[in-house]
Amino acid sequence: ARGDLDVRISQSARMPKETAIIAGRFNAMMDDINALMREVREASEQQRNAEIAMLEAQINPHFLYNTLASAQGLIHERDNEKAGYLLEMLVVFFRTGLGRGSNKVTLEDELRHVGSYLEIQQMRYTDCFSYEMDVAEELKTAEVIKLSLQPLIENAVYHGAKQRSEHTPVSYTHLTLP
Repeated sequence: ARGDLDVRISQSARMPKETAIIAGRFNAMMDDINALMREVREASEQQRNAEIAMLEAQINPHFLYNTLASAQGLIHERDNEKAGYLLEMLVVFFRTGLGRGSNKVTLEDELRHVGSYLEIQQMRYTDCFSYEMDVAEELKTAEVIKLSLQPLIENAVYHGAKQRSEHTPVSYTHLTLP
């Protein structure tokens, strides 16, 4: 009744045969319940890991190719400072997005990941958008699911840049958390 799944009934030679059978079956049932609980926890963890792997796989390979091509273009133009910054942001993007093997990160790490993505896109789509992130300091240590914000921001950038007219800058990405 108290949720203790480790409780067992001690069996003794002095107990009636029927009581010993019930005690044995009760103990076996508790063992089965514990095994099922472990299986449920393991399946849940595997599902979470699969969901994270799916999110990680959604990082568009074209994003990587295009970012590297942009860096290459900057190098050809001899703008090594911008190329270096672009590559630095790409490293931050992958380090924070794919690193550590955990499916949870602090909000600060998730925002660092999103920030590197936005910096890269801002360099690639010069003057297409601006952004600012305004997050209460006490929320930065909160745990969030890794890669939970980046797909939303990526979608906003993609559709916003796609829909804007050729010469109209857009300022729409404003992330405010109380």
